[in-house]
Amino acid sequence: MFFFQVFFENNNIKFNFSMDHIKIQKNEEKFFDETRNVKNYRVKDWQDIDFGLLAKKFNYYKKIFSDKFLIDKNFNSDIEFRIFDEFYNQKDKIIKFIKQNRNLNITLYLKDYSNLINNLKDENYPNLKIKFENSENPISYKEFYDMYEKLDEIINFINHYDLSPLEKVFLVYDIVKANVYNKEGANEHYSKSRDLNQIVNGDKIVCVGYANLINYLLTNLGIKNKCVITYNKKTNVGHQKNYLYLDDTKYNIKGAFFLDVTADRKQSDDYIDNYKYFLKPFSFFDSEQSIIIKPEELTLLCKSQKEIYQCIPGEDGHNLSNLLKLLSFIDVKYSLMATLCKIYNDENKLLELIKTAKDKYNIKSIGEAKFKAALYKVRRIEYINNIIKRDLTEEYINEVYQKNYMIDERAIKLLKAIGLYEECGIDKDLTNIEEIDIDSLRMRLLKDLKMYLNDLPSNQYIKKM
Repeated sequence: MFFFQVFFENNNIKFNFSMDHIKIQKNEEKFFDETRNVKNYRVKDWQDIDFGLLAKKFNYYKKIFSDKFLIDKNFNSDIEFRIFDEFYNQKDKIIKFIKQNRNLNITLYLKDYSNLINNLKDENYPNLKIKFENSENPISYKEFYDMYEKLDEIINFINHYDLSPLEKVFLVYDIVKANVYNKEGANEHYSKSRDLNQIVNGDKIVCVGYANLINYLLTNLGIKNKCVITYNKKTNVGHQKNYLYLDDTKYNIKGAFFLDVTADRKQSDDYIDNYKYFLKPFSFFDSEQSIIIKPEELTLLCKSQKEIYQCIPGEDGHNLSNLLKLLSFIDVKYSLMATLCKIYNDENKLLELIKTAKDKYNIKSIGEAKFKAALYKVRRIEYINNIIKRDLTEEYINEVYQKNYMIDERAIKLLKAIGLYEECGIDKDLTNIEEIDIDSLRMRLLKDLKMYLNDLPSNQYIKKM
């Protein structure tokens, strides 16, 4: 593909030339002379560009490169314009450029989904493709728009309720784990079970698909998160899960947590109560058999604090860079330059930062009371929307907690016998619920009313629950 990367600089537009699959075997100096003629080609008053004349100029250079330097005979010589919306903040110019040039082959590398959809809406852009994080290859704008609309229904459903970040994560986890693991067939492309646009429109999903769906929903709910790719040396199998940074003032939680929705996915009717791989510390998933492929900075957490400190000086600052990536994910105050200045020639500060990273990525648990309170809040929403049928009681919430945290019943009986055990119920201060029995009656009435008015979620993902 012969492409120009497009940059917007005030009222100027810059086209930075590049070409995929080019193989130079001779006349390299001649080649670089030619590229200098078009590289960083600038045009003033970009809104009035005559793209007919511009295309002729680009095609002239394309012909030169194809005739003189291209060895690959199967080369696709179409011209493509690539725009990256994350490199600068002139998003209004990107929108104008796309609207005014629907005939151009444009691939937009996208981070800000809502801005694009709100401006282009459902209009026809036949030559526009979107490349985004949760899909391996660019897809047409129509495909992207249809996918966005379906997933936006889930976002709106969650945002309709007054939920804290922890409660949002609970609800997202419940929605995603309702999907039954289903690998693509032998004659189907692997993207069917992995790329977000494919799984939204199909019935195939594997670990990559689960992780992509979690990543998309949490990102669009304002919760910082990333996908984790690992490889098991013993089984020779790759896997993907997620981690997130939870900053919840309601529950007083700040830290990074890991989750593996694939492991908690629907395999039986009581799947919704599966939280064994939910909001765990890094150490829960750390194993000598697994290699972290991406993101690389997580590999640093496999070392002890002492080992991290000892390896920081080497590798041209590579390990220091990874440490700062870990820290900046949990708090923007650990930005690269600001942190470098603080730790320069300060051994104690470096040790403090290493300890912070290890601690923040290894919080053992959110705590029993917080787990039960957040779970109860989310189950109320699921109950009134006819997603779960069982009446909510404190006994049920306790059962869910015990199922996932494997409380030793014999130990509990012993502690009760000697008067040292006090069961942790639902924290009324956190849930703002006066009496669970009264609240249960209120929910039944609300559920019946919603069913009578047919005011239940229609989104296919929510209906799977």
